[in-house]
Amino acid sequence: MIIDEALMIPMDLFGVLFRAIDLNKVKRFILVGDPNQLPPIGPGRPFVDIVSWLKADDETVQKLYPKEFQISAEERRACFAQLTERARFEEFNSLGLQLSDCYLSEDPVPGDDELLSKVARQDVDGDLDVCFWHDDQELDELLASQLKQTLGLADEKDYKSFNESLGISNDRDRRHDPCRAEHWQILSPVRNHEFGTIEINRKIQACYRGGLIRNARNPRSKNKAPRPFGENELVMNDKVIQAVNRRRKAWPRGSGFNYVANGEIGLVIRTDRKYDCIDVAYSTQPEVSYRYSWGEVDDNLD
Repeated sequence: MIIDEALMIPMDLFGVLFRAIDLNKVKRFILVGDPNQLPPIGPGRPFVDIVSWLKADDETVQKLYPKEFQISAEERRACFAQLTERARFEEFNSLGLQLSDCYLSEDPVPGDDELLSKVARQDVDGDLDVCFWHDDQELDELLASQLKQTLGLADEKDYKSFNESLGISNDRDRRHDPCRAEHWQILSPVRNHEFGTIEINRKIQACYRGGLIRNARNPRSKNKAPRPFGENELVMNDKVIQAVNRRRKAWPRGSGFNYVANGEIGLVIRTDRKYDCIDVAYSTQPEVSYRYSWGEVDDNLD
């Protein structure tokens, strides 16, 4: 049995999980997760505690853990595997990655204090740029400036360059390239507030998809676009993320995984007014698309 995103399980839900499992029928129980992520919403952080116990030396275990946990370090470490290769990042000398390493749960690395001091002074270069903001207006101006600089936009109305940066073709005779949907992302540790993902996405969508949204809202629109989909008002060419693990039928039939995982990034490549649905192509499965009816959008896509 494999439990993914194990860090997100609080102590009470962890207890429910074990009571629901018939361990006599489980040959191997595997927890997968990142102990360096934010803790779960709820009491405790059992996954982090398990990892700490598995990695601890014998002296630490003898001092801090009860008798039932007195297992040799060799036996415990045989049950622990850690990802050490950065498989999804091409720049191995990335200053951004060095900064993220400062927040790992492992022992501090020499140079961490110096790097954090440089960040505070905004004395950085390479792939890391540090900006500070004091109010919502300043944040909006910084985001617009960074998008223009990073994506090579002429101005805030340059939706064609914006589209190309995400793999969206402005030529009807060319296909979209969903693999580029992950070319860049804006991340925030929270969903709400002015600096949260909901508001940031809304503002960027209003800037570069405003015309499409207005047309879709207008039932008398000449282009006969379907109404915007879901609470986030998704329209053609929007970038989306799958929010839950879900089995779905891929199109064309007989291809693709017939499955979309939580966290997969894709593009809305088609909207259909007659059937009130959208088709999404994901970066992990660029040759197929997955269809969502209007009522399914909020439960699956952000």
